[in-house]
Amino acid sequence: SSLSETAGMRRTMLVTIAVGIVATLMFGASKSFAAALAARVLAGSMNGNISILKAFIARSTRGTARVRAFGVLTLAFGFGAVIAPATGGLLARPASLYPGLFGNVAIFRAAPYLLPCLACVSVQMAALLTTWAAMPSGAAEKPGAAAAAPATSSFRERVSFLSRRGPMLACLAYALDCFVNVLYDIAVPLLLKLPMPDGGAGLSMRQIGFL
Repeated sequence: SSLSETAGMRRTMLVTIAVGIVATLMFGASKSFAAALAARVLAGSMNGNISILKAFIARSTRGTARVRAFGVLTLAFGFGAVIAPATGGLLARPASLYPGLFGNVAIFRAAPYLLPCLACVSVQMAALLTTWAAMPSGAAEKPGAAAAAPATSSFRERVSFLSRRGPMLACLAYALDCFVNVLYDIAVPLLLKLPMPDGGAGLSMRQIGFL
């Protein structure tokens, strides 16, 4: 969000989404743990654009419209959390699961997780085009415009609100909530995939995606 104040919200959103597309393709084409990890680190470094989106909503809406906008944003996250795992489970390893369709496609045999990543890229491309077409690029979004605003230049001033008990506790609660959510998203699929003799459920990737 600090970058968006100097480079502009629209430009920063476009760059972060574009880098996210590249990272997703890298992940789908990766053939080693190190390559997959690097792709995920790159993708994760772009996730700060959600704060830019929230700031844009807060800046461009008022009253009940703002409430509805944030409600739609929350609904979109919930919808994605349901659809994305099922899509991944259905499309992963297509050459093995759907040999009649993809058995002879060499790229899907070499990169068994590329197809779900391509599905993800299609959504990211839609987000990129929507941002380019719908997000305004006015004077307030131009580089240097935010620098003229008073009292927002130094890092110390940006985090000074954390010295107050209320905001600090709110940020801590949000961080813990994110930690629990990410831990759940990682631990539960591992437990479901683990063989039953080892204490897991022994489910296939497709079954885990549907769950």
